Amino acid sequence: VLYGSQTGNSEQAAEDFCQVMKEKYTPSYFRTLNLLPITVQPTCLQLDDFLDYQHAAYTKTIVIFVSSYGVGQAPIGSYKFRSFAEELFNNKYATLLKGLRYAICGLGDSNYTTYLVNPTTIDKGLTAAGATRIGDMGKADANAKKQLGNDAQDKVIARWKEELY
Repeated sequence: VLYGSQTGNSEQAAEDFCQVMKEKYTPSYFRTLNLLPITVQPTCLQLDDFLDYQHAAYTKTIVIFVSSYGVGQAPIGSYKFRSFAEELFNNKYATLLKGLRYAICGLGDSNYTTYLVNPTTIDKGLTAAGATRIGDMGKADANAKKQLGNDAQDKVIARWKEELY
């Protein structure tokens, strides 16, 4: 589970997601489904740290929580990953990430014209390199007008995570 966060919202969402994964997907959960029991041990890392992570080559599924910052830039801890995603648009990498599955939840504020530019860039780069997205990209809007009711950013994130579980 990867994150890039300027204010801490994406980081908190990633950490919460990891905690639920550990609590929900225990060996006994799989036994109730008549499946071979396994232990799910998610790792929570900044996006940039994942690029240096020694086991990244063996990862089959990643879940990303990331925002846009400033004028659509990558937030703290995701500058290198954003550059990596931009490089993936080059056709010579069309199969580099084949077999990788990913889910992405973007956080931002629709008051800005650069709303979700960073998550969208990462999404397009991963897809261009052959990765397969699981479900729709989450779009959690921090626009003050949307912070009441079902459109509140935290509720959008919660619904997106629940669909992913």
